[in-house]
Amino acid sequence: MIKNLTFGSDPEYFVINELSKKIVSAIPIIDGTKEEPESLGDGFFIQRDNVLAEGNIPIAYSKGQFLSHMEELKTRIIDYIKVKYEVLTVHHADCLSLDQAFLSHPEAMQFGCSPFINAWDEQSHKAKDMSDVTYRTAGFHIHLGYERDKDIIWSKETLNNVIAKAYDMFVVLPSCMIHVDQRRFENYGGLGQYRETSYGLELRSLGAFFVDEKYLSWVFDQLEKAIEYVQDEENLYYLMYMEKPVVNFKGGLFTFDSSVYDKIELSFNNQLIKTNKTIYA
Repeated sequence: MIKNLTFGSDPEYFVINELSKKIVSAIPIIDGTKEEPESLGDGFFIQRDNVLAEGNIPIAYSKGQFLSHMEELKTRIIDYIKVKYEVLTVHHADCLSLDQAFLSHPEAMQFGCSPFINAWDEQSHKAKDMSDVTYRTAGFHIHLGYERDKDIIWSKETLNNVIAKAYDMFVVLPSCMIHVDQRRFENYGGLGQYRETSYGLELRSLGAFFVDEKYLSWVFDQLEKAIEYVQDEENLYYLMYMEKPVVNFKGGLFTFDSSVYDKIELSFNNQLIKTNKTIYA
C-alpha cells in the first residue's frame, strides 16, 4: 500500500543550567531560526523555537540510521551550546516552567508556526496561546515519508489520517503509560495531531520526554508496527471508522479505556515497553 519509507525528526530540547538546575531560554544562545536554521554540518541543523532548542536530522532510511542521527543531533546541539556557555546542556521533558524573566522576549510569546490537523475530527487547528503561563512544552515530531503503490485507491489525505490514528494506538497511548504531562497533552500534545507534507506527514503528538535515548528504539519499533498494521486494508477500514479513544486525567493521573484495542483486534499490553519480561507503566 505504501513503500519507500523515510524517517526524519525535529526534536525540541529544554536548555538547563547544570549548576543551578534551572531551565533557561535558548533565545540568546542559538542563532538559527525557523526561517533560517543554522547548519551543524552533515545535514544536521539547529534553531530556536520559542525558548527551546530545536534540531533537525538528515533523512533516515532505516532504524539504525534514525537512531544514529538522533543521538548525533543531540551531541552536536550540546557541543554548540557548550562552546558558548559551558554550564549549559539539554534536557528531555514534555513541559517545564521557567522564570518569568526568560519569558519576556517577544519570541517567547510565539506559539505554533502553522496549523495542524487532528485525525479524529479531521479539522484544522491552531496552536494554543500560552503567553499567560510560565511553562513551555516540547515535542518529539517524527516526519514520515512514503510513496503510494500505483494501484491504491486511497488518497494521500486518507492514508495520512489513518497513519496518524495508528500512531496514536501504537505509540501515543502506550507512551502515556510511561509518561505524560497533562499540560502538554491538553495544549500541544493530545491525540491525532499531524501536518500534511509534500513527502508524507509530520506526526506531532509525542512529547520530548521520549527523545531520551532509552526510548528511541521503542518509538521507532512501534512506528513500524503502526505502518505495518495499516498496510492491511481491513485494518485500514477499522481505523477509518474508529471513534476517538476517550481519555481523562483524574487527580493528575492519565486514564483511558483500553478496550478500544479489542475493537481493532490489537493487544494493548503488546504495545508497552518490556524489559526482562516486565512491563513498565
